[in-house]
Amino acid sequence: MAKHDIPTCTEHNVWKGMWYRCNNPKSKPYPNYGGRGIKVCDRWRDFYLFLEDIGRKPVGMSLDRIDNEGNYEPLNCRWATARQQSANQRTSHRLKFDGETVPLMEICRRTGIAQTTLLKRLRETDFDVDAAIELIDVAKELQEIKYYKVDGKTYSLTDLAVAFKIGKQLLWQRIERDGMTPTDAVKQQLNPGGGKLTKWKGKLRSKQAICDMEDIKRSTFNRALEKYDGDVAKSVKHCKQAIPSLELKWKKKIRSQNEICQMEGISPMTFSRALKKSGSVRKAVNACRN
Repeated sequence: MAKHDIPTCTEHNVWKGMWYRCNNPKSKPYPNYGGRGIKVCDRWRDFYLFLEDIGRKPVGMSLDRIDNEGNYEPLNCRWATARQQSANQRTSHRLKFDGETVPLMEICRRTGIAQTTLLKRLRETDFDVDAAIELIDVAKELQEIKYYKVDGKTYSLTDLAVAFKIGKQLLWQRIERDGMTPTDAVKQQLNPGGGKLTKWKGKLRSKQAICDMEDIKRSTFNRALEKYDGDVAKSVKHCKQAIPSLELKWKKKIRSQNEICQMEGISPMTFSRALKKSGSVRKAVNACRN
């Protein structure tokens, strides 16, 4: 790249930002840089020498000082990832671990312990890392694991959730909070719309599925369920009886709507809707058959 092109590149913007932080008292980041005595070395007053020392900026990286108390100079600067910079921040906890002084997040990464858990134990042990990790290990050993029996097999809560493809939190709420048996907890699944499934004609079905199956209105079915305290059979029967029975001429005789439906083997609710739409008994019957 020609010299006259370089000042418009990303590295030049980084270089300007470095000078801005360290030399402009009016800048917002100045108190954490120039205000703390952080300086840019004389060599890097020249952008081309800065670029020669630090190299091109890799994708996803930014300029980082290895020693946060040190200046911007060749031996103390590098291109670093967001994780490396976060671990290297002045505000990060730095603790002795495995013979090194490393950030708290690095200890978490090596041990697989959550940061909140480690911090809690560190406060209990006056920030002794080894003692904190030992406390965590003991707590794990003493932690009571509950087991649940379903269909003759024994499961932990996690295994139960995986086996029956139900959320672990939902299972815990049903068993521990709502007092359901493990068997009921796994079999009372949720339908896609979020409502509870109800047993009807040998299978668990949603309210809408029952309404479609029995050809009854959902709103009428809901009111009936409230009236009969959730009794599905009584509610379905109530809904079917609620369908008005009209006197209609069919096959040269005056017949009730229900009688016509029985003769033709069609659903009363479907027939009622078709009749309302077409205004003709014959068309309504044909529509139901199709």
